[in-house]
Amino acid sequence: MSVPWIEKYRPKTLNDVAGNEATIARLKEFSVLGHIPSLIISGPPGCGKTTSIWALARDMLGPAVKDAVLELNASDDRGIDTVRNRIKGFAQKKATLPEGRHKIIILDEADSMTEGAQQALRRIMEMYSSTTRFAFACNQSDKIIEPLQSRCALVKYSKLTDKQMTKRIVEICKLENVNYTEDGIEAILFTAQGDMRQALNNLQCTFSGYGLVNAENVYKVCDEPHPDMMRDYFEDCVHGNLKHAFVKLDKLYKMGYSTDDILSTTSRIVKYVDIPEVLKLEFIKEIAKTHTLAVQGINGRMLGSQLPTGITTTASVATTATTSEAPTTFNEFNKQVRRLVDEFEILNKQFLADAHYVNDYDKVLRDNQNKITLANEELVGLEKEKDKCVSETETINVLLKEVTDVVTGLEKQLGITDIDSNSPEFAKTSDVKRQNLLQMFLAADAQMQQLEEDVGTLVREIEAISKSTNKDQTGSDTFEEIQQILASQMDQLVFVDKQSETLAKKITEIRNKL
Repeated sequence: MSVPWIEKYRPKTLNDVAGNEATIARLKEFSVLGHIPSLIISGPPGCGKTTSIWALARDMLGPAVKDAVLELNASDDRGIDTVRNRIKGFAQKKATLPEGRHKIIILDEADSMTEGAQQALRRIMEMYSSTTRFAFACNQSDKIIEPLQSRCALVKYSKLTDKQMTKRIVEICKLENVNYTEDGIEAILFTAQGDMRQALNNLQCTFSGYGLVNAENVYKVCDEPHPDMMRDYFEDCVHGNLKHAFVKLDKLYKMGYSTDDILSTTSRIVKYVDIPEVLKLEFIKEIAKTHTLAVQGINGRMLGSQLPTGITTTASVATTATTSEAPTTFNEFNKQVRRLVDEFEILNKQFLADAHYVNDYDKVLRDNQNKITLANEELVGLEKEKDKCVSETETINVLLKEVTDVVTGLEKQLGITDIDSNSPEFAKTSDVKRQNLLQMFLAADAQMQQLEEDVGTLVREIEAISKSTNKDQTGSDTFEEIQQILASQMDQLVFVDKQSETLAKKITEIRNKL
């Protein structure tokens, strides 16, 4: 189960390709002759466009197909640079091929290429037409510019029929020993809608998940409304049973299906309902109108409720137009009026319920929007606080590093670095050293204070001597007494001066270290 079956059973030659027999026969003639033109192959997804080109290349080129074929997905590589570089480089490359054969460049999803890239291809196709052929695979050929269309042969593919797909699916089921039922194969065909790739993917997923391919398991894997439920819903709409139709519609919404899912499945159911073709066409028109509104963005339960009403009205008008009964009596007319009134009341209730639902939903959306706005504002504030905290943390880290450097230098000078920082003695020794350093600082401060007091005492003694001196005493006697006092205190003053300088230096060093 590790290899996808779409790759495991991808056809290798044109004889293995399923469906589009006339187109495949035309390609077989090209492979025999060898001289093929450039091709534009258009068709729906999963019909075998790219597979057919590769099968044609294998039939024509044989073992040289690896070196002579370049495949690009134009949905990814669609710019003009790809054309100028990769495509032109491959067209210039020389390859050894059988006589009369050409290199092939496959451009898948070519309708996604830009117009500039398509314009650039024109000259390359002309310059290397003798050695290289181009094959454009696309879903819509009108997306290819006309100058390229005129240089290529147009080949159109169609969806595979149920018979062609059934044959291929049953073959793969036998090869993989898949347990399946008839309704399981029909469910695969219903969900694939002519897309072989989708059919094989659904088949492999169902078998891998449940081990049995039946209708119930297929619809679970594909997650589509069950056709039987949709058929009952559609028949209620056709017969005017709006009440039952709305009950089934509400059940589908509660199961999680969208309006688009319901419309898509209803459009497929119409093809299999046993009703006149004219009426079937009118129903398809009504479904198409509703689907158009859904595509334009008008979606939801209210739009889904419009479909059963439109189908019922269309069926009623068509029935009235095709019947040729006698004129309606008053009683019959009154009954029809009452029935229409009842239907209107049902629709009015449904509309009010939907309106309340929309209003509640809108209120929830507005509340959530306000909460989101407040949350965004709080988030902005938290971001600012975060930035502020980060900045403060960085500043603290810088200061911490500076303090650590100062402390480390100080401890080195005090001889603490010889002790292991992890040992218990480290903290004890560091505390003793720091205590001694503090005592030295306090002692120096005390000596400075003592020096200030001594100087103050000396000044006061001089002032006292000056005041006590006799006023008529000559100035020379006073000056001699002062000199004697200063001489007696000179030694002490010199000692104080030296101690002051020494203590000032120590204090400065201690402050620098701290």
